[in-house]
Amino acid sequence: MTALLIMGGVLGAGMILVIHGTLFKTRWGINTDENIECPGCHNVHGQLRVPANLHQTLWGGSTCSNCGVEVDKWNRPLKQ
Repeated sequence: MTALLIMGGVLGAGMILVIHGTLFKTRWGINTDENIECPGCHNVHGQLRVPANLHQTLWGGSTCSNCGVEVDKWNRPLKQ
């Protein structure tokens, strides 16, 4: 019984992180935008992406194949 309560608490906390992250655009959220426009060259990219590094693999984001700008999952440019 205690294990079920602990598992429920962990899952509940995870759900709260994802909901909060989606509403306030943090790293824990989920971006459901269909087409993403590069902030550098305004080239439109689709939803599918190939991560270029470990940060993109873990937290999302992409690198523009046209101009090389790296963005997070919310399409905000990352400082380099």
